[in-house]
Amino acid sequence: MKRQRILTGLLAAGVGVSAVFAAYPGAAGAAPVTQTGITYVNTLPNQPVNYSMIDWNQRARNFDAAVFDFASTGTYKPIALWDDTHLNMSTTTFKLPAYVGPKSPIPNGGQEAVAGMASVLGGALAGIDKSNQTGNGYAGVNFADMTRTYYTAEGIINNNPGAVTAGEEFWYVLLPTLTFAGLDYLYPSAAMDSVLQNTANSWYDAIVDMGGSSVNFNYLGYDFGADAPINGNRTEPDAAIGAGLLQYWAYKKFGGTNYLNAAKWSMNFLQNLSGNPSYEALEYWGPLLASRLNAEQGGNYDVTKMMNWAFDANSAHRPTWGGVSGSFGSYAMDGLMGSVSDHGGNYAFTMNTFAAAMGIVPVARYDQRYARAIGKWMLNAASNARLFYADQVGADLQDSAFWTGDPNYAIPYEGLRYQKIGDSTKKPFATGDPLTYNWPYNTNLGIYSGALSGVFGGIVKTTNISQILQLDLIKTDFFHDPAYPSYLYYNPYTSGQTVNINVGAAPVDIYDAVNDTVLKTNVSGTQAFSIAADSASVIVLTPANGTKAYSGNKILVNNVFVGYRPSNNLASGKNATASSTTNGNVANGVTDGTTAARWESGPGDPQWIYVDLGAAKTVGSVTLNWEAAYAKAFKLQVSTDAVNWTDVYTTASGTGGVQNITFSPVNARYVRMYGTARGTQYAYSIYEFEVYAPADLAAGKQAAASSTTNGNVAGGVTDGTAATRWESGPGDPQWIYVDLGAAQSVGRAVIRWEAAYASGFKLQTSNDAASWTEVYATASGTGGVQNITFSPVNARYVRMYGAARGTQYAYSIYDFEVYGN
Repeated sequence: MKRQRILTGLLAAGVGVSAVFAAYPGAAGAAPVTQTGITYVNTLPNQPVNYSMIDWNQRARNFDAAVFDFASTGTYKPIALWDDTHLNMSTTTFKLPAYVGPKSPIPNGGQEAVAGMASVLGGALAGIDKSNQTGNGYAGVNFADMTRTYYTAEGIINNNPGAVTAGEEFWYVLLPTLTFAGLDYLYPSAAMDSVLQNTANSWYDAIVDMGGSSVNFNYLGYDFGADAPINGNRTEPDAAIGAGLLQYWAYKKFGGTNYLNAAKWSMNFLQNLSGNPSYEALEYWGPLLASRLNAEQGGNYDVTKMMNWAFDANSAHRPTWGGVSGSFGSYAMDGLMGSVSDHGGNYAFTMNTFAAAMGIVPVARYDQRYARAIGKWMLNAASNARLFYADQVGADLQDSAFWTGDPNYAIPYEGLRYQKIGDSTKKPFATGDPLTYNWPYNTNLGIYSGALSGVFGGIVKTTNISQILQLDLIKTDFFHDPAYPSYLYYNPYTSGQTVNINVGAAPVDIYDAVNDTVLKTNVSGTQAFSIAADSASVIVLTPANGTKAYSGNKILVNNVFVGYRPSNNLASGKNATASSTTNGNVANGVTDGTTAARWESGPGDPQWIYVDLGAAKTVGSVTLNWEAAYAKAFKLQVSTDAVNWTDVYTTASGTGGVQNITFSPVNARYVRMYGTARGTQYAYSIYEFEVYAPADLAAGKQAAASSTTNGNVAGGVTDGTAATRWESGPGDPQWIYVDLGAAQSVGRAVIRWEAAYASGFKLQTSNDAASWTEVYATASGTGGVQNITFSPVNARYVRMYGAARGTQYAYSIYDFEVYGN
């Protein structure tokens, strides 16, 4: 395909060698990025239960062959039909049913994009040229161009080409729109480009109508015929993701700051939400839009929040909709996506599982903090998603096994229920909604469900090591800048592994973006590289002997993006307050990430400025980038209320310039520079005021507990957010420990208690999670945030052992942090 040729040519030819940019702080040398845990993924096993991997590429190709066979005969065949009604275009197109076996012919214009258009995209991702395909009943057909039939009179892509008005709910319009955009990326043409740009323009106007820079997506949908949002019995605010991503892709394709602004407005709406906006499937692209805006546009969006939203079943807009875990009978369902409560149990959906991978996997290109979490999730999902297919579960555990028209088992069930409705002995049960709710279909085998199987078919490949997959990070990263082949590998084992990769005939360097390390230079053919236990590598095949450089937070090779190091500056983008300002140089100039703006005080001493971190954080260092008017004498102070301040650093010999100041870590929400003597005759002036946390060794790591309740699992304590927590069962004692992954020196722990705290507890360390050594004990715990130091010790595991509760309730911890000496 065109995209593949572009990538190959780029790798072979290289691009112009860049100038060497100033590195981001701490970038010099090999700088591994700390992995960030995702709450749901933390609950999954490293190694899938009953692991088995089907050939996903072949399964997707079989789907395409079965569905796009216009000459097939037999029960429920042919599946695809030609459509000569010429809806929205002058040439013949095609139509597919949503499920196998419609009870009556699909009405003209009634075909759904989530089945037909998605099937074209799925085939393309599996490597089939859907712009020039030959099969049974046709030759040289451009199925990609045929999807223009879904471009309706209102100037948008709709789910049904025969829709009279575009008054549909958000997700039924935006998911097909993103699908069409993917096809235009793979098969660009003047006609496809025109449809995409017109659709982007229509959605830009809708965003403006809904508030522009203060856009509000709290509606059911948008009526493009009436130019007005639709109110209904629910809202789908995750539409901000679909609309925002469309605008960003339009910006990358066509240029125009209007598109970029609309993408940022949409993401700002999401950034300001406190609750999960998820409804159906659009949230799967939230982390990708956030990470691309961060990496490519210098944004500071909360990717972790978006990641957790994609998986956590806590959205008020679609309660219980998220990642499925555990087993249905003897079959593991970890990693699949769907409902965690339907007729008394989980209901995993095929389409949602494939769609989630399309949006989430490329995130590892733009933010390597999530490489391990994405790799672990995909290992479970790719192993267990095979169970959607009839040949992977027992005949007694499915409801359409009688159909013999699919000998290759290419068309999956719509989903997997925890058990058959009314028969608890059938676990799991491969099924769907048509037969359950008497819809006009004869089977529960989903065309729309298998349409995106090519996502797995294009992304997932096995390697020489069982359970270590190669995940293609470029495959669904539509409208990206020039890029080299990039792959994610996750090692689920407790020991390091050596993995083979075929890098091709042209010499390349093998670069690992997670560790910012060139593993091999000027190599070709099959090569081997090592991955440490329970860790991930993002492997990029860069031009041989390329020049690595740093630009802001980006890592570049021959001026092409290969990796990203997010700012660890806790003050970035936060609000600042000052004793005075002058000349329009306001307090927030110190947190905007640029020296183009600054804070300038009024005359006289003392003067001060503080940053509000938004919530209490563990802080251990500050960087002050002074303008010429610096402080000779000043203090750094911290506070939890902006009223009572504690000194953490004092000097009477400030030098100005860039001052990096470290101090004993402390819990604080506010950090203040309090100037008592100026170093010049002028006022105080600061370009940037940066605040950093010491490295939390527990961040993103595995956690285990004596018990859990109410779905508040152990992994909630290592994901860096108070939106999740661990909650024990009742009774004493209870414990929770963090696995740091390897033994290392530790000397401090921070426990952020929920209201249910421990009055009596111990901190213990271990190297085997069996024999424990006490390093701290108290019988008068206070709850809140407890910052505990102890004599440094070498340990892999750190445990809170609760002996007495401080309330009538169980034990509950928001975050459990561990630090070095």
